[in-house]
Amino acid sequence: MVRNPCANVAASCEEKVSGLAPRLDKCRAPRHRCRMQRRVVFGLIVGSTLILVIVSILGFAHAFANLEESRRCFSTGFVHAQWPKWIGCAIAAHEGLAAGLIGAAGALLAAIIAADAVWQQIWDARKQLQMADQRRESLELYNLRRVIEYYSRLLQPFDEAPGTEDIKYVHGLTTLYKTGNLVAFFGSLPPEYQGMVREAWEWLSNLNYRLNEVQKIGMGGAPDIAGRAEINKNIGAVVANMREHRNLAQSELDSRTAVLEQQAYGGSIADERGSRKRA
Repeated sequence: MVRNPCANVAASCEEKVSGLAPRLDKCRAPRHRCRMQRRVVFGLIVGSTLILVIVSILGFAHAFANLEESRRCFSTGFVHAQWPKWIGCAIAAHEGLAAGLIGAAGALLAAIIAADAVWQQIWDARKQLQMADQRRESLELYNLRRVIEYYSRLLQPFDEAPGTEDIKYVHGLTTLYKTGNLVAFFGSLPPEYQGMVREAWEWLSNLNYRLNEVQKIGMGGAPDIAGRAEINKNIGAVVANMREHRNLAQSELDSRTAVLEQQAYGGSIADERGSRKRA
């Protein structure tokens, strides 16, 4: 496969305007022009090589052909032939061979150009799949960061809540509700975290409702200490569960980011080696 020198002409532009079709068309225009120029140059090189091969075969065949001296195009030797007159002379002397060589060369040139176009389409398809994978991976990493930020926002009041363990989580939930951060997660989520995040919000919302009911009972008479302690214990269990899930999401984010960095580093080394070989 012929390496495409125009591969990265518009790559940075496409990354910056991803999702904007009108501007992406403008970004692809320079790469399209580069491809056309490369194809023209490639065709000229292949065509020139084939012409040289045809001329060489004709010259060899004519030099060793059993012909009369009057029909020879360079009777004094190939080195003393008159360039390029002898080429036309050799074609006239070997019309069948010349026609076959020219026809074969034309067919071979067409096949090579067609093969190059097919390879280009295959490369474009692979590039599109690679870009789609990169976009999906970026979106998944972005959603993982949002999950971590959401859990951190829910956990912050509990980390900063005053008091002992038997009342700390009640204070934290009260602060979380008053600050307006006890809200559901909005947006897309990785499938494995959808249920976890939704359940965390539902549990805290239900516990906050129960806590309000217990506090209302306390306002009308003796405080329900046992009920509040039970709610505090349940809130602590939910908080511990959220911390565990946040740590899992953080570990997955770190591992996937490390893999991407390693792949990017390996790709840069491969490009550098390729540049050195071409140099």
